[in-house]
Amino acid sequence: MNKILKFLDTKKIQSFLLLAFLSMLLMIISLGLSIWFWAIMILWVVVYLLFFIRPMVKIAAYFLLIITIVFIFSILVSFNVIFNNSNVNTNNITGNNSVILDNCTSTASDTPVMVSGWKSSIYAAPLLSSSPNPDQANTVRTFSYSGIKNKTETNSLYARIEKADGSYINGYGTAMEVCDANNKATKSYTTAQTTYVSSSDVVASVHYFHGGNYLHGVGDYRVDVYIKITDGKWHLIDRMSGIKITE
Repeated sequence: MNKILKFLDTKKIQSFLLLAFLSMLLMIISLGLSIWFWAIMILWVVVYLLFFIRPMVKIAAYFLLIITIVFIFSILVSFNVIFNNSNVNTNNITGNNSVILDNCTSTASDTPVMVSGWKSSIYAAPLLSSSPNPDQANTVRTFSYSGIKNKTETNSLYARIEKADGSYINGYGTAMEVCDANNKATKSYTTAQTTYVSSSDVVASVHYFHGGNYLHGVGDYRVDVYIKITDGKWHLIDRMSGIKITE
């Protein structure tokens, strides 16, 4: 009898851990470290306490039902089926892919202010295997969406951030937001979702259109450039407007 009970307890903890892990993995992939991630994690902790720390016979009888309900609830939240943030929407790019949009960090009326000791350059240049320098810039302001996505476009747009004295920028955060006419950007490329910091022995950070899903369709765009310095805040330091994306 003891062996049977031990076997059932093992299966219970395995079922709990599997569903909890899948739930939290999907949450962080879909929503990042949002408030819903922490809320669902706390919910799993409560379920763990109820069933494994101070189990109650009446509650234990509904173990599988309750953890299944919690798992399904977390999946619905992860994919914005319920509690969908009205500030976030999904813009279909192709029949098979989608990009989640969110508000840009700044608005079109905000004015960039360069942080003392830093400089940046936003420029169009040939799309090469390595990032071209600002001295290779051209006057192109129109880009093909499919060309950027497939890396077959002749040119791309680059944002280079560096210190004015050319010293290392180790540990500083940099970001480029590409905002459409509705002040929306790909959520995963907004400063709120950016955790990137420059690694050792780096003198400049370069972001570029073809480096990810910065663009999310045809239309008019602007590029905002940010740095995060020792105060822990993102600073809007540069901007380029008047960018057109065609098919």
